[in-house]
Amino acid sequence: MAKNARLNIAIMPSTKDRLVRFCKEKDISMGDVVDDALKNFFERLDRSNSAPDLVLDRINQLTLSVMQANLTLGQIKDYMESENNNG
Repeated sequence: MAKNARLNIAIMPSTKDRLVRFCKEKDISMGDVVDDALKNFFERLDRSNSAPDLVLDRINQLTLSVMQANLTLGQIKDYMESENNNG
């Protein structure tokens, strides 16, 4: 794949050293690693506000609400049963 864009970045020396070691071990270029890392970052960012995530969040909210309502009804039932047994 031909690269047609250039990016100059500043990173911590320890991060660069780790990147250089990784690239040597895997026999790949630093540009390929950075390119893949940026792609993964943007894909994850895009998914964070996607429609399925919003639907899942809403379903979780509804589930918690129903669970809380069931818990409260159970407590009311227990209270009513104890009142009927005591009175």
